Amino acid sequence: MKKKEYTLSVFIDLSKAFDVIDHSILIYKLKYYGVRGKCLKWFESYLSNRQQFTVVNGTNSNYNTVRCGVPQGSILGPLLFLIYVNDLPQCSQSLNYILFADDTSVFISGKDLSSLVINMNMQLTSIATWMEANKLILNVEKTNFMIFGTRRYNKKDLHLNYKDKAINHVPSTKFLGVTLDDKLSWKNHVNQLCNTISRNIGILRKLNFLPLKTLKMLYHSLISSHLNYCSMIWGYSSKSNLRRIHLLQKRAIRLITHSHYLHPSADLFSQMQILPIKEIVSLQTGVFMHNCYNARIPISLQDYFDLNINVHSYNTRSANNFHPPLLRTELSKSSLFYQGPILWNNLPLKLKLKSLKQFKIDYKSYLLLHPAIL
Repeated sequence: MKKKEYTLSVFIDLSKAFDVIDHSILIYKLKYYGVRGKCLKWFESYLSNRQQFTVVNGTNSNYNTVRCGVPQGSILGPLLFLIYVNDLPQCSQSLNYILFADDTSVFISGKDLSSLVINMNMQLTSIATWMEANKLILNVEKTNFMIFGTRRYNKKDLHLNYKDKAINHVPSTKFLGVTLDDKLSWKNHVNQLCNTISRNIGILRKLNFLPLKTLKMLYHSLISSHLNYCSMIWGYSSKSNLRRIHLLQKRAIRLITHSHYLHPSADLFSQMQILPIKEIVSLQTGVFMHNCYNARIPISLQDYFDLNINVHSYNTRSANNFHPPLLRTELSKSSLFYQGPILWNNLPLKLKLKSLKQFKIDYKSYLLLHPAIL
């Protein structure tokens, strides 16, 4: 989007993904990746001779041998599934992939949208061949695609197909618990978040007879858990988005403290040691940048953050600060890759040098004393 390009994204849904894993193919892939000898025999034993039966109205069916699938709810289930689909990116080198358990997405970018559509349809044919070879089933009805970009386009010219079945074009979709929209405005995500919080505030209102300590636990369970999830990604959207969330937070904290609806909320946040939404975003970003500074983030993300000392050779006081990327658009500046270095560079040096555990404690205390104005 920064380069004025389109990104065509297909969000793939697999039918009964964990249940259709072919055991013989899985064993072959384990062997290919270097699992040999007793370890391989252990996996063969783990997957073989599994049986299932059904109970209807108190009557048991006959036992039936399970010849495919990995045990769900087990520690090994997701790992074995990841190994099974790990070679999917090999079927097309022109696509970018995000594989997270059974959530699979493919992306391709460029300035000519028509060429992207033609190319994606060709790559979907390759993906279909891989799916058939691995005995996986793509659910076309739940699979959809989006066009990320700020430039206008004619929606009538966009047709993606998987085995002659049309894939739905959507303006937004839910991916790993976050609702993405094609402009990355995060309005849809905030709308759903506000609906969830409003519903949970209703639950808190019905339980208002409980003691303060219990209500605070319920607040963290029903509200904070949603606000903390990926907030450093969507938390740098427009101020109006955050203001809506902040208003709901204030309503909730007045409720659990049995305060008047006009009582100043800043005192209540400080008294309850609860961070407003803006400070939640800052704390999560600070923790992420602390991990980044100490090289504790995935290698795939390290290229997005560079220290000044690696950019120039000047021995200045800011040599060990992060080098903010040069961005022109407001959309780019509202991302973690820009806001993260800015936030970290403005923190006191003594705070940056503390352990991660102490950093969380001290930075949260600082944010409680210096809340932002929304």
